[in-house]
Amino acid sequence: MIVSRAGATTLAEVACAGIPAILIPVPNSLRDHQLKNAQLHEQAGAATIVLQQPDSQSTVTALSSELRRMMGNVSERHRMGQAMRSLAKPNAVGDVADAISELAGWPTARSKDRKSTRLNSSHVVISYAVFCLKKKNTHQ
Repeated sequence: MIVSRAGATTLAEVACAGIPAILIPVPNSLRDHQLKNAQLHEQAGAATIVLQQPDSQSTVTALSSELRRMMGNVSERHRMGQAMRSLAKPNAVGDVADAISELAGWPTARSKDRKSTRLNSSHVVISYAVFCLKKKNTHQ
């Protein structure tokens, strides 16, 4: 069980790990993206949402209540973990790198049987592919 904000990178990592979540979206995030992320995961049965209140004690009370409820229900946590894992896209980084390579006219970086790229290396893989694409375009 994880208690977390609802940023995209965090949720991608949580999904790959298959961990059920209680999400507390940042209020007033750009275009309310954290609430939308949290709602998607809640609708999939992978998370519950606790909304942050202006009064911090109200947030603590709501979170404490949800934690007690979830910790008392092993079968629900298990089901939520499975639902969370179903949202995982462990090959996303390689897929993005392949798409960039294809746009540049290069062979793709991964063979079909290659295992997924770790999420922690996502920025490196994508940044390198973009750097190579820019370098190729400036030398033509």
